[in-house]
Amino acid sequence: MRRRQRTNALKSVPVPDTARTTSEQLNGNGNQGMHRTSLALIATTPLLLAGCFGGRGAVVDVPARIVNPSPTSRFELTRTLMTAVNDTAIAIADDALTETSSLTLERSPPRSIEGEPATGRLLDQPVRFRLVLNGANCVLINEADGRRWRLSQTECVPE
Repeated sequence: MRRRQRTNALKSVPVPDTARTTSEQLNGNGNQGMHRTSLALIATTPLLLAGCFGGRGAVVDVPARIVNPSPTSRFELTRTLMTAVNDTAIAIADDALTETSSLTLERSPPRSIEGEPATGRLLDQPVRFRLVLNGANCVLINEADGRRWRLSQTECVPE
């Protein structure tokens, strides 16, 4: 039985000197360019971190409540809540989110044929929402999953 010898399919190909680029060629003169780059990176790191972790320009969520509710803003809030709970019909009070920034929706208990509440346990968890002011925008947040909806027809103030 004869065995074949394996050969590498990849062969090394010489690269001409003109195709090679060294750090000395890029920087002009040895390690000085690398040293300058390191110093620049060290000098700008605090500025970059300040921007990432809430510097002056960062917009944060501030708990808010609705002021001057109108039929348009009520419709917008109702429609947004319906969208958040998969187009399930909901009923909310006229003063929802006007006194506090939190809102809890609970499923109505099932009813019997006579219209009385049926006995048994409700296994569905209530859905909690939070209203915040983000810059000049009123934003409704689903606390369970963090989804956000901007309420463009609603006027809010910090709580």
